[in-house]
Amino acid sequence: MHSAPTAVLGGVSGTTQGERAWRPGLAIQPEYGGRSDFYTGQFSLRLRLMSPRLPQGCTIGAGAPVDFRLKRSGPSQWISTNPLLIRFSAYDDTFAAPAAEDCGPMAGPLNRRLGLPAPSGNLMTYDATYTFRTYDQLPTR
Repeated sequence: MHSAPTAVLGGVSGTTQGERAWRPGLAIQPEYGGRSDFYTGQFSLRLRLMSPRLPQGCTIGAGAPVDFRLKRSGPSQWISTNPLLIRFSAYDDTFAAPAAEDCGPMAGPLNRRLGLPAPSGNLMTYDATYTFRTYDQLPTR
């Protein structure tokens, strides 16, 4: 899994305008949470919270990762056959999210800002592009 950090509008404080708009930003970096089964759509993530105002270990799902059960949004699209490239979209509108952990004194304000912990019923969308080789395409040893 590869993912770039995603900026959170308003940063840690939630300020988007005015004299406090200069405050350091906030970004979320998804990380592997210990389970991935793309056949059933089940996988787990930890969400690292990144800001100059937060300790490096500040994470949603640090103790117990966030579990997702993806459902397809539609059929897969074949983008290319050489190289083989396929795109699909999926979503989960039932997951729960725990409070952020290991965030030092910013934990309380940060959890309030992000609405954490969040009960089930949240929405996450997922767009993926992947490639693979069949066994007959692998080099022999």
